[in-house]
Amino acid sequence: MGDCAGLVDDDIAAFRKAFNPYGTNSGTEHMAPFLYSLVRMVRPMRVVEFGSGYTTLFVLRALADNVRKKP
Repeated sequence: MGDCAGLVDDDIAAFRKAFNPYGTNSGTEHMAPFLYSLVRMVRPMRVVEFGSGYTTLFVLRALADNVRKKP
């Protein structure tokens, strides 16, 4: 997989670049944009996540964007 800029807007691509402490070899760099897109698409009322790592930032951002950017 390449850069996620084609899947999500440029703002999220910049967010992803700023919060990438694990480099590009751990797999989370692919999962985090996927989770962001999934939360944006499904628009869940609640999210339960175990752990608090790199992907948590993306889930939180997606939840905030869902509130800000109503369809």
